[in-house]
Amino acid sequence: MKKSRGIEDTEERIFSVQSTLNLLSYLNILEFYEYDSQLQTAINGILSLNGERNKVAHGLSEIDTRLLSRKKLKQLSENLRLLLVECLGIDSSYFNYYDKQNKELIKMLE
Repeated sequence: MKKSRGIEDTEERIFSVQSTLNLLSYLNILEFYEYDSQLQTAINGILSLNGERNKVAHGLSEIDTRLLSRKKLKQLSENLRLLLVECLGIDSSYFNYYDKQNKELIKMLE
């Protein structure tokens, strides 16, 4: 966040223990430690669509389909999944929950 506000000096980019860390904060931390990873790429991909998300969430605007192709939405979904698995340790089997439930329901109906 501080980097996006033009604060480039690392001394001024120290995070307070009371501050809330968001994706941009985590990205700044990864960049500070020069940690180049798939995680950093995923965060950048998510942040690149943040402006469009804000228009929809805060301005009740329509989603601009020219900006959000199926390919971009699929990539966004994969990036979010990576963050959930890598950062929060969520078991990837949870992503198939509804598929499993649907299969069980279909078996019950047969």
